[in-house]
Amino acid sequence: MGDENTSAKLRICVAYLEVMRVAGKHLTALALPRQVWAISVFPQKNTEMNQKLMNQKRVHPPQQKKQRWWAKRGIKIGGGLLVVAVLLVLSYIALLAIDIGPVTAYRMLTSGNSNIYTYTIFPKRAIATGGSVSTLQQASLASFPTTITYSYHGSQYTTRLNDLLVWADTQAFIVIRNNAVIYEQNLNGAHRDTLSRSFSMAKSFTSALIGIAIDVGTA
Repeated sequence: MGDENTSAKLRICVAYLEVMRVAGKHLTALALPRQVWAISVFPQKNTEMNQKLMNQKRVHPPQQKKQRWWAKRGIKIGGGLLVVAVLLVLSYIALLAIDIGPVTAYRMLTSGNSNIYTYTIFPKRAIATGGSVSTLQQASLASFPTTITYSYHGSQYTTRLNDLLVWADTQAFIVIRNNAVIYEQNLNGAHRDTLSRSFSMAKSFTSALIGIAIDVGTA
C-alpha cells in the first residue's frame, strides 16, 4: 500500500513538474527549486528519479536571458573602463612626480592651483626684527590719480583705481616714493598683518639684500 501511495505521489509530482516546466516559459513565478521538490516529496529510495529531476535544466524566458546577458556585459564593460581610468590617473601621477618631484607633485595634487594662501603648506620660520629698524614715513600726494585709463585685449578702459584693484582680487596696493608711503590700500578683507605668499616680490627683496651685503662687505 505504501509503494502504491508513493508511486501515485511520484506520478503526480512528475506531472506537476512537467506542467511547471512548460508553463515556466510564460509564467516564471511558478518555477520553484527542483531540489526542494526532490528532497521533500520523493522517498530516499527513488534516487534515480531524484537525480534526473535535479539535473534538469530550468527553462528561462528568452527575454530574461537577454536581459541577464546585457547586464553581465554592461558590468564587464563598466569594470574595464574603470580599470583603464585608474591606470591613466596613476600614470599621470607617476609622470608628474618624475617631472617636478614627488613632494611638489603631492602639494599640487592636494592643494590645487597656487594662490596667496599656499604659504600654509610650505616650511617656514620666523625672522626676528633687527636692532636697527628703518621706518617708512607716511605722506600724501595731492596729485595721486584716483582714476586710470588702461588697455585690455586691444580696448581702452577708464575706471576708478579702487574698483580696478577689487576687480583684480588685489589684497594690498602700496606706493612708496622718496622713502615715504604716499598711497596704501588694503582690499578684499586683507589688512597690514595679513600673511600671503610673496611670489616674485621675494626676488626683488632677495636681490636687494644681496646687493646691500656686498656693498657693506659682509658677502
